[in-house]
Amino acid sequence: MSGVRTGPIQKPSSYRTQARFMDATEARNANEYLRKHQLFGSQITDQPEVGLGTVVVIPCHDEPRVLLPLRSLWAGERASTPTEVIVVFNSAAGAPAEVVERNRQGVAEVQSWRDRHPDNHLRFWPVLYEDLRAKHAGVGLARKLGMDEAVARFQRAGTEDGVIASLDADCLTDPNYLPSLEAHFRTHSRTPACSVYFEHWIDSNASRSLARGAVLYELYMRYYLRGLRQARYANAFHTLGSCMAVRNRVYQQQGGMNRRKGGEDFYFLNKVINIGGFSELNSTRVRPEARASERAPFGTGAALTRWLCDDSLFAEVVSPRAFESLSQLLAVASDLRDDEKASQVLAALPASVRAFLDRHAVVRHLAEIRANTSSAAAFERRFLRWFDALKVLKFLRFATTRHYGGLPLLTAVGQLLAGSRPEPVATCRPECAEAWLELLRNMDKAGMGAPT
Repeated sequence: MSGVRTGPIQKPSSYRTQARFMDATEARNANEYLRKHQLFGSQITDQPEVGLGTVVVIPCHDEPRVLLPLRSLWAGERASTPTEVIVVFNSAAGAPAEVVERNRQGVAEVQSWRDRHPDNHLRFWPVLYEDLRAKHAGVGLARKLGMDEAVARFQRAGTEDGVIASLDADCLTDPNYLPSLEAHFRTHSRTPACSVYFEHWIDSNASRSLARGAVLYELYMRYYLRGLRQARYANAFHTLGSCMAVRNRVYQQQGGMNRRKGGEDFYFLNKVINIGGFSELNSTRVRPEARASERAPFGTGAALTRWLCDDSLFAEVVSPRAFESLSQLLAVASDLRDDEKASQVLAALPASVRAFLDRHAVVRHLAEIRANTSSAAAFERRFLRWFDALKVLKFLRFATTRHYGGLPLLTAVGQLLAGSRPEPVATCRPECAEAWLELLRNMDKAGMGAPT
């Protein structure tokens, strides 16, 4: 296979194995990040185009329609700078023989398709990793391997500040996806990364139950984000691995992608969001497929798998009252900087907030934050790093379960939006999930309430 190392993959004895595929020149030129964090070295041997601007990474494990995102990208508009797409076929040690074989066939399929679609401005590279340690093998590790390969490609191209975008193997993209990515990072020169607007698509052969679950799941995702934004949570963004893009230098500065088998996108993006300046790209769209899957413990696939087994999945969701309590905490966060005033401020908060903060030793953490900050702005930033997105999620679940009680999803959406929805859609019926979803999609696409 031209340009890519193939053939039997040697089982790595350690993730610290030296870069086996890098020649001497590449090894000499490897930057500090690659020396410390790249696990197996670079697989793509061809020289990248000068001025390489974007690398799109697609993890792929036992995918029946691997060409789907490639055809979508190919049919779309080109960016002004060269783009590469890296498809990371991966399997764990001990994976079923049929999975290993399908991955190898997928590599051949992508190579054959690429050979029939030559374009130096948009190049496609399949890479294959087999016998990955079962302890770590999964979407997080696959995404890391591809994104690290992207770092190496930028290094060889001499591109200091390229963009690494991430899709999944079931994604479709709008025709303007690539030029929109390029324009967004050029226009927002200080943004470290962004989330890309998304809408799930549903296969025409999907069952009615799956289609219904897909609507409800995306509705819940948007309801949750809307609740955070109404609470004025400063880090309220969607965190989907298939809908994100990050600057090459920022990716390296943050130590690269983690190896989590699920939730890798949530943890990575929240680390980047805490830098400040995170943004949304709403002028284009990524369309992940809504399908049931057990490959990861979180996300769309896992939720729809649970839905097909239990259609009461969305019968009780986070209460709007929990978001309101969160809002009351965030509104007085700056007052917690004053040690003498803090006890009075905490005592005035709702019982759900006080109980949760006591569980998490807020007094001790506030003292630590005060001791390490010298301004109100620094205090608030550090407080939000402590009260991060994961802690917010835990609080909302705690407040709902222990204090307010869950509500059916459609009821919760209706209550949350009762005082905020635009007048033209005030007649939207709460019992119609599709109508609520369309409303929230439009609000998200318009960036309503997005952190600034």
